[in-house]
Amino acid sequence: MSSRFNGSWTISINRSVDDVFDYLADPNKHGNFSPKAYHVEDVQGDNGVVGSSFTSVGWVPGDGEHRNKVEVTQGSRPSLLEFASEDRGEKYFNRFALTADGTGTTVTRSADWPRPTGPVGLIFPIIASALIGPDIKKGLGKLKANLEAI
Repeated sequence: MSSRFNGSWTISINRSVDDVFDYLADPNKHGNFSPKAYHVEDVQGDNGVVGSSFTSVGWVPGDGEHRNKVEVTQGSRPSLLEFASEDRGEKYFNRFALTADGTGTTVTRSADWPRPTGPVGLIFPIIASALIGPDIKKGLGKLKANLEAI
């Protein structure tokens, strides 16, 4: 069993890759497409630029105000954004790959996270399938709706 969880989800958005990149690069907009309560604080640097950072504040089981320092680790306008955070000594990576698709954009969000250990680790594939995947899909749906409403 791998010690990492890797997942990938895709959605098509009827907006240009530049529009989608700009929206995703602005951490102040991340709460607008989060499926759970979420906001950012302490934004440092320019949106989407490698090394820029912010503090995320959101819900995780058992902690409604969970805080993480998040850094842009890859940024290639307009096709790629990767955010990394650290929690309890483990690195979490969230990547958004953007591809022009006719008049719109295909967004592929991928996750590379540590897999929990112990009993939770044993049932984690079920948790990922039943809870995490649907939440990420819901967030991508909100991203699509927000961008297409602009």
